[in-house]
Amino acid sequence: MVLGLRKNRCVIDSLFSNIRIINDAIKSKKGIEFEYLSYAIIDERVDVAGKDKRVLPHRLVFNDGKYYLIGYDEEEAKNNYYRVDLISKPVLSNGKIKISYYNERMLDGMEIAREIEKHPLMLAERDYPIKFKVIESALDRVIDAFGKNAHGFEVLDETRFVGDYPERIIKFQVTTTKDEAYRWSLANADVAELVLPQDVRDRLARVSKPIYQLYTYTLPDKVRENLDYVLKNGKFRIYHAVDADTAYATYKALSDMNKLDVVKEMLILGDEDFGNIDYLGDFINTEYLTIHADQLYTIPWASRLVNVTDVDLTDSQIVDVSWMKEMNKLRYALLSNSSVTDLSVLSKHTNIDRVSISGTKVSDISFIENFKHLTQLEIALCPIDDYSPLFKTKSHLKILQINRRALEEIGEENIKNRHIGIDIRDTNDSPFWYLSY
Repeated sequence: MVLGLRKNRCVIDSLFSNIRIINDAIKSKKGIEFEYLSYAIIDERVDVAGKDKRVLPHRLVFNDGKYYLIGYDEEEAKNNYYRVDLISKPVLSNGKIKISYYNERMLDGMEIAREIEKHPLMLAERDYPIKFKVIESALDRVIDAFGKNAHGFEVLDETRFVGDYPERIIKFQVTTTKDEAYRWSLANADVAELVLPQDVRDRLARVSKPIYQLYTYTLPDKVRENLDYVLKNGKFRIYHAVDADTAYATYKALSDMNKLDVVKEMLILGDEDFGNIDYLGDFINTEYLTIHADQLYTIPWASRLVNVTDVDLTDSQIVDVSWMKEMNKLRYALLSNSSVTDLSVLSKHTNIDRVSISGTKVSDISFIENFKHLTQLEIALCPIDDYSPLFKTKSHLKILQINRRALEEIGEENIKNRHIGIDIRDTNDSPFWYLSY
């Protein structure tokens, strides 16, 4: 205890010594030199450091229990703010400042007032009428914070359970700044609710959810939120914000509700191991399947998704796509930069509108010969052995994305004669694998 008192005494002595030296500099029109406390990252560690400052002092300002020096920083060539308790080793500069320089840099009263208003901690915000609700047992906190400024107390016909017992709710009003109301609301959120003004309430709402998620967000909370999203949007997701455990628990909840049929879109993203996700095959009404995952190599369960129309495996590690055989409604197959090597499974499909395999190791494109509705084909940077299927297909292509060497080999005019009005893009143009369906 004695050591603590001595430390506090030293801090106070240092503060008053700084104030005296700063006042001397202001009165004698001299500059002041000091070390100013700051933080710096040194060797991947945040350390306390001191910055040497040379300042023309304008004024000392007391605000919210702290003294601030407003002065002109010679190195930064601008006015700045310094908390006096963070100043160390202050000394007066030798010699008076030249009158011309002093007059040029010195601020008048109005200018200093404007400088004060720029500082977020010294902003003299005006008072507003603020309305709160508070539980009865917390009235002492109200008195402690606002004293006689709290008024208009009204006992409401409402209660709030605190532990096992209900407590009456009291409504009251204070006149204070919005920042003070915001801070008091955060510090007393367990017993109080800010009612008005709405903008402060909105500000509290913006921070309350992240705080809740950081400190108390449990698996049931995640599942409840995710379940609401799935039921509303028909979209089932496994990615950084919905981990595998949350996804499986959401599936179980949907199954218990007999609501598996609401899922129309499935999205799997990430580089983690998702574990056993065979249950995804139960979402048989899925129409859009998107998988961009680094550790997902096989998905045999996808063969049960017979209603899928759009498949996007861009950048995935999936090699075997034999499950596409069952997807008779398939229209879009986006597989660019994936690990797919063989697409013969698509040869029996007739409704496909777009195929994107740019950047894959697919070498045989004969599967397109039976396509009747193919309008967009992206095959750039594929080791294709035979381009004749481009002329044998029953489709009329509107867009072809292909690498330039292959285009020169088969002849651009030949393709244009076969597919009248086609838009040919070689690899030096905009790559089409960035387009979404």
